[in-house]
Amino acid sequence: MRRCNGFYEPAPLRRNFQTDKACAVKLLSVLTVAACLLLAPCVSHASYALSKTTEEAVYGIARNSLPETGTRAETLAAFIKAAPPAVIIQVIQALPEADRVSAALEILALRGAIAATNILEFQHIFSKCPIADAVLLRAIQYEEDVSGIAFALSQGETRVVGKSIVLNAKIVDKYTGISKRHVDVLPTLERIEAGTLPAHSNDGWKIFYNMEKKLPVKPSGYYREYRHLTEGIAGRPGPQRIVTGKNGEKYYTGDHYDTFISLN
Repeated sequence: MRRCNGFYEPAPLRRNFQTDKACAVKLLSVLTVAACLLLAPCVSHASYALSKTTEEAVYGIARNSLPETGTRAETLAAFIKAAPPAVIIQVIQALPEADRVSAALEILALRGAIAATNILEFQHIFSKCPIADAVLLRAIQYEEDVSGIAFALSQGETRVVGKSIVLNAKIVDKYTGISKRHVDVLPTLERIEAGTLPAHSNDGWKIFYNMEKKLPVKPSGYYREYRHLTEGIAGRPGPQRIVTGKNGEKYYTGDHYDTFISLN
């Protein structure tokens, strides 16, 4: 402060332009994030028009329960958004196998589970997966993140879908070497549940002793092992197994007990 006529008056404020600029940038960033959060619901639930094939499949399932008000497209969209996963699966399974992946992605977009702008990219990714329709149906059944599944497929990452499909499973066989495959173990899990055992000495009857302690340590007799058939291998068990625990635990191994993946 400087003295003037016996009084002190404040010195002129000095502006720190660098600080002001940083504050302005920070404020702009905060406002941008806030705008994205406010607009996100509008974007994710934007209207998406079904293809004619998918629309007909939905109508075939839903025609007796559709309200009489609104256009057919509007009532079908409302039905899809409200329908439980089991009904959505029924709709997709009513389509020819060649149309199921596209229909599943369209329906997921309409339900807000994926962005409509990702449909073409996801179609390309899933087209390379030989069991894509099973993967998507299982994902819908368990309401899993389809975007995460698509990412795993595109990056070659191992991921379990629907507690029964192992994407990019590493299969190690001492005779045929190492390979990566998408493995659907549902038939084996259903066989275990039904108590149907093939004629093989170590299938279901054999206790898995967990001697290397790669699974949680339990009393002897807690785990049992089951063979999962490996495509291209006949006349011997192959490396794939399902190991179950007495409390419902289920594990998959594609390298004959070297590593385990939980299916629970």
